[in-house]
Amino acid sequence: MDHVMSANNSPPPPPHRIAIIMSPEGRFLQCRDCHLTLSFPDGAQYVTVVLQFESHLCSSARSITSSV
Repeated sequence: MDHVMSANNSPPPPPHRIAIIMSPEGRFLQCRDCHLTLSFPDGAQYVTVVLQFESHLCSSARSITSSV
């Protein structure tokens, strides 16, 4: 039971910080921390591609700092 409680008290994973990458190979959206990269083809809606990041946890080790 202690294991379950400690897992519930852990902070959520950090959100992806998304950058747009333009290259001769095409356009991509990439997390600046964990480097997860998704294709951003011509005609694609930004929001549609960004929502794909939600199905992946950011594996970066950066910590979340709260504003007080």
